[in-house]
Amino acid sequence: MAAIKPLYIELHAFIRNQLQKKYGDSIIKPDGLIPDHLFEQVLAQAWSNNSVIEDVFPLKNLPPVESVMKKRFKAINLYEIAERFYEHLGFEKYPYKIIKPHDDNDDECEAKVFYSTPDIRLEFCEKMNFMDFLQAYAQMGNIYYAQQMTGLPAYFFETKGLEDAIGNAVILSTSTHHNLKAIGMILDFNFTTEVEINRILRKAIQKVLNLPLDFVHIKVMADLMSEKVKIKELNKHYWELMDKYAGIGPPNDGGSNTLDLPYNFFMDMNENEMSRKFNMEIVSYQIYKRLCELSGKYPKEDLHLCDMHGSKDAGDALKKMMKLGSSKPMNEVLATMFPDNPKVMADSLLEYYNPLKVMIGEINKEANVKLGLKTSEIN
Repeated sequence: MAAIKPLYIELHAFIRNQLQKKYGDSIIKPDGLIPDHLFEQVLAQAWSNNSVIEDVFPLKNLPPVESVMKKRFKAINLYEIAERFYEHLGFEKYPYKIIKPHDDNDDECEAKVFYSTPDIRLEFCEKMNFMDFLQAYAQMGNIYYAQQMTGLPAYFFETKGLEDAIGNAVILSTSTHHNLKAIGMILDFNFTTEVEINRILRKAIQKVLNLPLDFVHIKVMADLMSEKVKIKELNKHYWELMDKYAGIGPPNDGGSNTLDLPYNFFMDMNENEMSRKFNMEIVSYQIYKRLCELSGKYPKEDLHLCDMHGSKDAGDALKKMMKLGSSKPMNEVLATMFPDNPKVMADSLLEYYNPLKVMIGEINKEANVKLGLKTSEIN
């Protein structure tokens, strides 16, 4: 969190300034906390043309990937494209059954992979948007993960979220304009620095802005279990941590007679979901950077532009990690990819978003935007 803080503060200040321009001083102060409901709005609209970043980074300036995709492909083609990506990394074609759920036209329908090797089923939806396209790579990654674990007992199939880290690392590669051009999702488009920053800003809203929230949920749970905080003080403690780590306050400063923690906090109580999510989000950038190094694409080009497509060395590194499942402690599994230092570190994430940090920093400075937070009064 200490390493991520400088990047987060620049993003927070930029978003706060945009919100203030839209809603005014009566709702959000230039040096104050971002009200929780407005912060959630920003997260929800990361890839929407209704976002508060529109006047600086319009969505229309990004390539029209979704419209091209819907004209040229069907939903099943997205999984076929993702399947070829892994085959070009050196994975053998693996048989799986394709199932269309009854609610495949429902907007809430999400693709899922079910596996009890050797039987693997992919349940997919007919709806198509850019996020579904990217998630197809993650879902196919789950299938190839299961392929590599066929020699393990089933109780070693629980990978503690590492499949999500690998899926996100692959998405970082396949969402680059190099890959999108190669597979025909982008036809004629002029890429500029501003276009790339627009893209990774929206990704940062989706990813980086969530990290302090996940961390706060983890810390609240740890403090509660270690009895550093009493249950009657839980709500106040929650908002104090949201203030300190995320610069977010309740919609209105008020008392602590309510319990405002969101539903994913309660998921964490049973499944340790936020801890896995926080760690694996950061690990995904480490995996991505290492695969880019093995592919020879990095450091020839900036990290956020790297596409590892077709690298057998990158594929071998992935297979070596996948084969272990959860048969070894996590640090030993990570050591297959990072033998010199198998620790969770933010360096790769910070390098990926550094071009964004530089540009947002310049925008903040030019607009005389205040950095830092003004503490809320929580009774």
